[in-house]
Amino acid sequence: MDDTVKESEVLIAAAFDAIDEGIVIVDDDNTVRHINRAAQNLLQVSSDDACGRRWIDIIRVAAGPADDYVKLKNGVLCPGEYTISLASLTASGSAPQRSVELRITALSTTGCGALITLREGESIASLQKALDESRRQLEVTLNRGQIGLFEWDTRTHILTEFGYWVGKTPHTADSNSAHDSIMLADTHPDDVARVQAALTAHIKGEAEYYEVEQRIRRIDGGYYHFLVRGQAAETDASGRVLRVIGTIVDISALREQEAVLKLALESGRQGVWEWDLETNRVTEHGYRWAGQEQENVSAQLDGAIALAQWEPGAAAVLREQTIQHLRGEIDSIELEAPVRRKDGTWGVFLVRGRALDRDANGRFKRILGTYTDISAIKSQESRLQIALENGRQGLFELEPDADHITFSREWYAMFGHPEGSLTSLSKDMRGLVHPADWDIARTALLELLRGETTTLDAEYRLRRADGSYIHILARARIAERNAAGRAINVIGTHVDITKLKNAEGRLIESRRLLETVIDAFPQRVFWKDRDNRYLGCNRMFALDAGVATPSDLVGMRVEDIEWPSPMHPIIADDRRVLDGGESKIVVRRPFKPVSGPEYIAETTKVPIRDPDGAVMGILGIFDDISERVAREHQLQTVADAFTRTAKSRLLDALTEAAAALAGADYAFVARIDDHDGDIARVTASFPYGTVRQNASYVISTTPCGHVLRDDYCYIPTGVAGAYPKDQALSEWGIEGYAGQRLVDADGGSIGIFTLLFVNSAPAEAGLRTVLDIFAARAAAELEREQAVEVLTASQQRLNAAIAGGAQGVWEWTIETDAWSFFGQLHSDLEGHNKEHAIRTGAEFYARFHPEDRATLTRALLNYYRGQHPSYEVEARIRDPQGEYRWTLIRGQAASRD
Repeated sequence: MDDTVKESEVLIAAAFDAIDEGIVIVDDDNTVRHINRAAQNLLQVSSDDACGRRWIDIIRVAAGPADDYVKLKNGVLCPGEYTISLASLTASGSAPQRSVELRITALSTTGCGALITLREGESIASLQKALDESRRQLEVTLNRGQIGLFEWDTRTHILTEFGYWVGKTPHTADSNSAHDSIMLADTHPDDVARVQAALTAHIKGEAEYYEVEQRIRRIDGGYYHFLVRGQAAETDASGRVLRVIGTIVDISALREQEAVLKLALESGRQGVWEWDLETNRVTEHGYRWAGQEQENVSAQLDGAIALAQWEPGAAAVLREQTIQHLRGEIDSIELEAPVRRKDGTWGVFLVRGRALDRDANGRFKRILGTYTDISAIKSQESRLQIALENGRQGLFELEPDADHITFSREWYAMFGHPEGSLTSLSKDMRGLVHPADWDIARTALLELLRGETTTLDAEYRLRRADGSYIHILARARIAERNAAGRAINVIGTHVDITKLKNAEGRLIESRRLLETVIDAFPQRVFWKDRDNRYLGCNRMFALDAGVATPSDLVGMRVEDIEWPSPMHPIIADDRRVLDGGESKIVVRRPFKPVSGPEYIAETTKVPIRDPDGAVMGILGIFDDISERVAREHQLQTVADAFTRTAKSRLLDALTEAAAALAGADYAFVARIDDHDGDIARVTASFPYGTVRQNASYVISTTPCGHVLRDDYCYIPTGVAGAYPKDQALSEWGIEGYAGQRLVDADGGSIGIFTLLFVNSAPAEAGLRTVLDIFAARAAAELEREQAVEVLTASQQRLNAAIAGGAQGVWEWTIETDAWSFFGQLHSDLEGHNKEHAIRTGAEFYARFHPEDRATLTRALLNYYRGQHPSYEVEARIRDPQGEYRWTLIRGQAASRD
């Protein structure tokens, strides 16, 4: 997901509310999901009354053309344009009849339904004319650019192509329409199965889009390398796909460059090897793995002699991968291999290779690749991977040959199963993994055990003792192999990522809706970096620039586009913003897009700043000057939304944008303390720095207490007098207040979104709309930050564990005095007698020699006071036999309140 769009989507939703035309979004059941302010005024219905109700329930159709009247009277929403008269506009209203023009557009995003545009007393015939003109312009663009369109009729199996590539392939030489079997005959034989599989998956509904790379024969006998994308455009009543449309883009040059880039050497201890398959000669360039020093030399060896330096098992894997690669079963050769150095020692090398040249019969002639010395990295991996990250996760240890699996105490606590009740991988784990995720978990483990991957890294769901499922991140590595190279011990962790997955799901759903809405805007929006390189745009601007989609424009410079209008004045305007220090410029001049007629455009440009205030780019919004007055507020709101950067924090931007839209003097987001529900801590504020980050306050003495009780609070005036204990209200001279409760995915309170006004607060309806828009996104972001904090704390615990050494790892929870201990030292101190088990810090302290306890206490106090960066002390500790042994104890704080 693009970070800029992702972090700006809520601000775009606010801009949607600023449009002067009435807009309503309904889902597939004709239930209203969003209604902007203009539509509320036109239909005389509030957002709260409209959302969640069927479209037909919020209008009263009085008259209209026969077909329009019958369709809308019966609640049928068919894409098209309608002119109707509305009678009493609400159930209790008595407004006179008025003529209203509607335009209904189906939204392709799943679950969105339709976009309804309402306009009073005007004809939308001009809009249809503009749409027809846009279609004509698109056809011109396709013919001028190296882009093609295709349309495939599944009933007749006729494939029709348009644009640049027609006539350049055998199946389009005589006509732009042909049977689909003819196109497949021109497809490279190695690509036919992949093309058919991708198309079948889309038609069956298994894939949302059809996307595949395929090679198609040129007129001269060579091949174009195309990226083909498409989507079902028409289905019958049973859902069967009748028509597919899409685009064809030439990526031949890109694929040729990739072959070269893949073989580029990275700096460090590595080299290049070339294997001539016809002569079985291996040529090495650069760093030679047979020696210990890096040498800028080339050497030729017989293939058998070169492989003799390899560990036999690794040599066998290389032969197997080479055969698979030459057969086309795998894309490249890649393995980690022990290789003997010149002095007789062994090093571990990462070896990669790919076949390049073919002879006249199509057989490969040579393989080119790289090798990198990773011995130092491999020597550290096993020690780093066996350390357990504490928190919402647990450790597991697997012995594949014995079908035995062991889980840590923390793992059992997280899942609620009796400790020691699960021991078999084949029997117990099959029942724990969610049925839909079993193939994911099984495949990840098999790939690790077979040596196809060096690490297990997979996400799936595991069942808790109460029957519920949680999302986990599973990570593991092979800790030990036998003499034959077979894995006999695997160590890994299961991390609870349920909250993070839930937050991601809500963000993805929100992103899809907002992308649909911004692409429905009639304005052109773009943003660029300091080098005049486009970073993004909406579909309207992409059409003006002569590209098919906004993503096609990303990375292009202004000079890369053949604009008919002179670009020198426009670039000069950009420099005024980037270098001249101007915060905003508005320019009006004639403009000619790549496709379409010339028009007078008014362009607004503002700088994009990083968190330090430095200008890092520019945002531009432009449109026909005739719409300037009606669109002015919307343009500025969208501009503010896009002045977000990937470096800035989303919650800070949300408070700033909410304050701007609501006219508030102050805004802040506070998070409710995890331990004391009457304490809130400020996590984001506007103006930035008004409230110290993480500053706390008592909720019950402020209007926020009202928010937590009733979900929402609105006090238009006199709030400082009503809450005399809230000193900030009187110090800042606050009169008006509005706040809304922030809830997590389970409906629990996690924070408060607050707007403060020096003068009386504006009308409640407008403020409620702003809070509804921003509170939901702020809650999701607050919940995401909490999930990230949990993962960060886990990483800190790992760092502390690694610093503790390889003898034993411990964790002490100070509030509960709970003590967790594992490792070899743990086994030595506790033995096999449960009476010697250590469960609390007090029990651990009692095991130290009496003469050393004062030293332990003093070292701990010095660490608490910040006099030392870590806790470190040497002391004698008693084992189960009553003997004392000297022990080095180290520790660091893994989390703080």
